[in-house]
Amino acid sequence: MIFKMLVLENIQQRNQIIKQIKSFKIGQQNQRIRRT
Repeated sequence: MIFKMLVLENIQQRNQIIKQIKSFKIGQQNQRIRRT
């Protein structure tokens, strides 16, 4: 049971990191669009 909880925490952290990376990439794309 403790192992399952740790795995769930890891998945949530990974999802947060993925969301941050996606939003960061989208932000970069938006900056490029604004420049042109």
